Amino acid sequence: MRWVLLLPLLILLALFALSNPQDVELRLWPFDVAWVQPLGTAVLLLCAVAFQFGAALAWTAGLPGRRR
Repeated sequence: MRWVLLLPLLILLALFALSNPQDVELRLWPFDVAWVQPLGTAVLLLCAVAFQFGAALAWTAGLPGRRR
């Protein structure tokens, strides 16, 4: 059942990454470092980080239930 929801999202992310090959410059404010990557790669990386953050939140929220 999860694949029914996940597969279209993965296809959309892959199509977005393939159709946006232009470079973007990413900067982190307090540091003087610039990272130049294709836009699709930057978005996929951001999605992966957000997924990991959400998974960590869900895992920590479930700890009390698993402890019982």
